[in-house]
Amino acid sequence: MVYTSTVTTKGQVTVPIEIRKEMGLEKGSKVVFERVNGAYLLKSQVHLLEELEDMFEIPSDLQGEDIDEVIAKAKKKRFSRR
Repeated sequence: MVYTSTVTTKGQVTVPIEIRKEMGLEKGSKVVFERVNGAYLLKSQVHLLEELEDMFEIPSDLQGEDIDEVIAKAKKKRFSRR
């Protein structure tokens, strides 16, 4: 199935309802764009974190957290050691 959307002057696009439902996207959901073979894939941030959890051991206190919060905590921890 192919869907289309229009880019607004603010660079925003509307993800069609069918795709939002299938991906479990709701208002405020974060998505990531991954470049693969010259095309971009849209993934939910939750899906990306699940993929990363399979690749790396994520400390239990960070599992299930927002990726931006995990990165911020990691930066804070890293730079507080200097």
